[in-house]
Amino acid sequence: THETAYKKLCVDTSVGLDEDDALRESAGDAAADAAADAAIGIAGSAQVTLATLLLQAIERAVLVPLDACLGRAFQKVVPRAQETELFARFRALRAWPQTEFGLDASLVSPHGWSAAVCELERMDRLAFPSQKLGALVGAAKLVYHEHQSRGTDRVLAADEFLPIFIFVVVHAELAAPLLTREQLWRLGHPRALQAEPGYYLTMFDAGIEYVRSLDLGHGPAAPMPLGKPG
Repeated sequence: THETAYKKLCVDTSVGLDEDDALRESAGDAAADAAADAAIGIAGSAQVTLATLLLQAIERAVLVPLDACLGRAFQKVVPRAQETELFARFRALRAWPQTEFGLDASLVSPHGWSAAVCELERMDRLAFPSQKLGALVGAAKLVYHEHQSRGTDRVLAADEFLPIFIFVVVHAELAAPLLTREQLWRLGHPRALQAEPGYYLTMFDAGIEYVRSLDLGHGPAAPMPLGKPG
């Protein structure tokens, strides 16, 4: 399939870069590490590396000509009615205070985690899976950054992060979150999905499924059943 061919191209390219001794000798260990990061879609460096250019060239060469075909295929996987139902749930939950999402009162953001929300919304303005995964990682890191900026030494645990990230996902006005999720799982770089971007995509996925499974009839006055996620 086109998807298999795309993933094989990505894997072959990244393996070739990782095993290229000439690249390591000429660019040094730091550049090789940066190339590996870029190859799995982490947007942590301002420097445009060879791996970044190759990955984006592969995505552009394979995905752009298949845009219409992929669009039709994903429409079958994610019916518009499912997006509409999710939007309605998001709108209802945006009226809920942060504590109703399972946040401890000490973790409530006076800014509503707005930096992370804006970064997550940036996914809609990016064309390729590697770029979207970079924005997803960036949104997660902005949650940690805001938490640390309050001058606390307390480390934000995973079971504290997830309710915050669900809040961010709910408040990010993404055009098609279910479609974006499917695109990233199916077209994301295989190495990225086994690394940090894959971890935060799992969080994004879990947040969506949590919202879809909620019984909204109890209203914001009752505690949400999320509590402390496992």
